[in-house]
Amino acid sequence: MTPAGHDHGRIANKVAYWLTDHVRRRALGRVYAAETGFVLHRHPDTVLASDVSFVAMDRARGAGPEVF
Repeated sequence: MTPAGHDHGRIANKVAYWLTDHVRRRALGRVYAAETGFVLHRHPDTVLASDVSFVAMDRARGAGPEVF
């Protein structure tokens, strides 16, 4: 797939920044960047990677330790 353009990158970055700030202040869960794939279905596998993703704390607990 062709890489996103400048406008798309800037907007995705702003959304990630605002969402991360909101989520961290309230300990709601975790925010992931575009390179993160999420398995939505098995057999056949459906894996999606959005520009910015949020996973609620109760679902993110098994994802390993928080890095920052």
